[in-house]
Amino acid sequence: MSSNRIPMSNVHLIYTCIVTNKALNKESARDYAHVESRLEQFLSSLHSMKNLSISSANFYIEIDDEFSKYIPLIESHIENIFDSYTLRWHRLQLFQDWVGAKNEIPPTTQLVLLQSNFDHIYTLSSPIPFFQFCDSVVEAGPRSIGEITHWPEAISEFSRPWSRNRNVRIKDEMLIRSTNLCVGTSLITFDLFCEWWQEDFTGGSRIVRPDNPFGPSVQFPDAKLLVPFIELFRHLDGYSHVGIGSKWAQPLSPCCLITDGKISHSEYLRETFLKISSSSVTSNVLPDLDEKISGLFLNRILTAGAHRIDFALLFKIGARKDKKDAHLIEYLKYILILLRIHPIIILIPRYLFENLIIGSIMRLHRMITGHTSSPRNNMYCSKVMSLGFVRGSGLIFRITTRKLVKIVIPKGLHRHFN
Repeated sequence: MSSNRIPMSNVHLIYTCIVTNKALNKESARDYAHVESRLEQFLSSLHSMKNLSISSANFYIEIDDEFSKYIPLIESHIENIFDSYTLRWHRLQLFQDWVGAKNEIPPTTQLVLLQSNFDHIYTLSSPIPFFQFCDSVVEAGPRSIGEITHWPEAISEFSRPWSRNRNVRIKDEMLIRSTNLCVGTSLITFDLFCEWWQEDFTGGSRIVRPDNPFGPSVQFPDAKLLVPFIELFRHLDGYSHVGIGSKWAQPLSPCCLITDGKISHSEYLRETFLKISSSSVTSNVLPDLDEKISGLFLNRILTAGAHRIDFALLFKIGARKDKKDAHLIEYLKYILILLRIHPIIILIPRYLFENLIIGSIMRLHRMITGHTSSPRNNMYCSKVMSLGFVRGSGLIFRITTRKLVKIVIPKGLHRHFN
């Protein structure tokens, strides 16, 4: 494929966030320390998208007082990267703010690249995988979402024992399933994004991103969710806040630094930080398979397995085909190779717990009741397995408590409980 390839799809960027070194949500059960300057992370996030051929962009940026002196620098940085954009110094917070943002999207737009995180960067040196994925999301239909960040978590959503009933498909190096939820940084078809803002569902509460865990979240009838076989955007602080400690999901330093009031840029080799040295594995060849476990490809497998293990899913990603389409010997050889890699080995206890205990409970529930577990139970299992029993239970307790409070508190006061 030519390196001059341009995207077929028109992509409009909505970037809304607050840039501050203060804790974004002091009540969050998963709050964690940031060691890097969030302004430098924000500037790096912008820089990483310079080659993505964004058709148009609207920025809604709130700057904390400590960074206000850098506003001219930020404006200049955005101007150097984006050809067509508007910039406002406030973030989207209320339903009507989002309606206004929706109305400003050019009618020729096909996809909305929603960035409500200041610290998510495009990870690859070439924009072509992004172009390809954009086109795939458009081709999937007018109600589709492309999951482009928190990749280990996105992959693991396909491997939960309680999700076996979902219609999971594999196509063109993508996993596809249905969803009625959306995270903060996503590719959304224009039609689906507009659908979210037809009727106010917030009751006057703040909604700074579509997946607000302490307030109203965007919900909609099932749409298609597409997850690529390669990480496109990465959270700069890594994924330790959701229990992923693998060095292959490591934090990254900003590539844009502020020195003497100017931006100094140090371009790291993205392919380098995604690669794994040969000393990390005992074998880099899959016997009798065309694919090799090495370099960037090995990283895809290990990062996908960094959150939880699903051998059938990793076989799909690695061998590019379903377990049912493979010979048993071929599949077993693949598993034996993976079991020689340390990051996979240390997750075996969790794998056994999820499949033998959680999976058995869910299957028993289906056998007795004749239907799948409730969304509330699914959410509880999701938070516990992502954050750990104590933090996950604590977060669910806070969410439930807030919902109960809002039942007895007048709607006009709801915004004070977010």
